[in-house]
Amino acid sequence: SWSRNISTMDTVERTLTVQHSKGYIITLIIFTVLGIQQTSGGYTAGDISNYITELNGEFHLGAVTLIPAILIIVLLLCKVNARIQPLAPRPQI
Repeated sequence: SWSRNISTMDTVERTLTVQHSKGYIITLIIFTVLGIQQTSGGYTAGDISNYITELNGEFHLGAVTLIPAILIIVLLLCKVNARIQPLAPRPQI
């Protein structure tokens, strides 16, 4: 029974891996074709500077907006578990 469950899990993992790889390949092809169509005319320096100016006007990154990213990186480096623990102890029943 145990060995049959292991082989079943191996089969499921292999099937999922094949399905995911097919999806990645299809997505890669689609984005490659769309990217080539978008950039077939080429870019000029003026176009790129316009894009950068517009993005800088829309997104304001500062120290406060980077705190969550820094916190997540620190927690990952410290290998903190993701489970949430209540602040107060549970009452004993």
